[in-house]
Formats: sequence, C-alpha cells, structure tokens
Amino acid sequence: MQATFSLVLAAASLFFGGPDQRYWMKVTCKQGGFTVDMPGTPTVQPEEKLQSRIGPIKLHMYTLASEKAFYYVSFADAPNGKMESAAETFRQARNRVLRDLKAKLVSERKISLGKFPGSEFVAEVPQGGIVRLRTYRGVTRGYQIAIATPKEFANSPDIAHFLDSFKLIAK
Repeated sequence: MQATFSLVLAAASLFFGGPDQRYWMKVTCKQGGFTVDMPGTPTVQPEEKLQSRIGPIKLHMYTLASEKAFYYVSFADAPNGKMESAAETFRQARNRVLRDLKAKLVSERKISLGKFPGSEFVAEVPQGGIVRLRTYRGVTRGYQIAIATPKEFANSPDIAHFLDSFKLIAK
C-alpha cells in the first residue's frame, strides 16, 4: 500500500493542480467503510494489486488535488485475514514514505480511531513541502489518510479538518 502512496505523493508534492475548492463535502465509501470530508469530489484511482510479505493486497485509493494541497485516502484488506502487527505496519509506512520521498521526519505520535490503533507522522520533503500521514490498522483492513502541501500552508486549518473528518462506518 505504501509504495503506491509514495509515488502519488511524490508527484503531488511537485504540482498541485485543479481549482482551489473552498467548500467541504462528505465523501462516503461504503466498500471501504469510511467517510471523510474533502474540498471537492475525489478521483477513484484504479485498484492496484500489490505483493506484500503477507500475500497479495488490493489497494483502493481516492485522491484530490487542489491549488494548496493533495488529499489522499486509501484502504486495503489483509490477504486471508492476516495482518502485520500494528507497530510493524506503522514502521513500514513511515520508512517507505521517508525513503521514497527522501523526506525528513519532523514528528511522530501514536493515535487511535475508536478501538483501532494508529500512527501519525509529519515529514518535510526536499522540495519544501510537508506530508502528514495517518495510518490505522483494523482487524483485517488498513487505512491511510494523508495530505501533502507546500510548507506555507502547513498550519492551515484545512489540514486538521480533513484528517479529523475521517470516520469508520458500518458496512
């Protein structure tokens, strides 16, 4: 999941296209079991099949680029219901993003979404942008929600609005 995410963020950190949307809309993904607020309608990316240490994973991604930020949400189901430990999942996500973007870790903390453990980190990319990524590990599904933005928008309330709006719903 993280490899594709890294490539998407790398491209997005160089260019934020599309209109600057100033409204928020609730996006509901019944298949993924979540809702999130985004400043426009996201693009549903083609499903990607990735090989992992625990088997093949189908990655589902939703992205939106505006003039000030690149928004990203994804989920993937564990093959055969097998998941890495929460600590290993978070470590791998962080290390891949840092490596692929040649980014510098700014901060990291443990978080949760209800009963599900999570991790959040902030990284600075060489082009001067900021990436903030949250990873949550469910029983058989992992979620990532991220935003990439130029450094001058790093403290925008829109970042917190987007990240904090992510909620799990019953399937």
